[in-house]
Amino acid sequence: MTIELKDRAEVRIGEPATEILKAGARRSAGLIVMASHGLKPRRPAGGWGTTSYKVGLLCRCPILLVK
Repeated sequence: MTIELKDRAEVRIGEPATEILKAGARRSAGLIVMASHGLKPRRPAGGWGTTSYKVGLLCRCPILLVK
């Protein structure tokens, strides 16, 4: 079995989760790989949480979180 990987680095301005979701949709991504980190002890009340959490909820393709 052969797996072909195509990667691309980009710089975007905006809300991180939204930009990641738009880039994945634009490329019909089969997988999104993201770095994961620990939660900060104080998050703003009413917030959605981390970028990886937002992307995980809204993304249409699989996501691989790497610590």
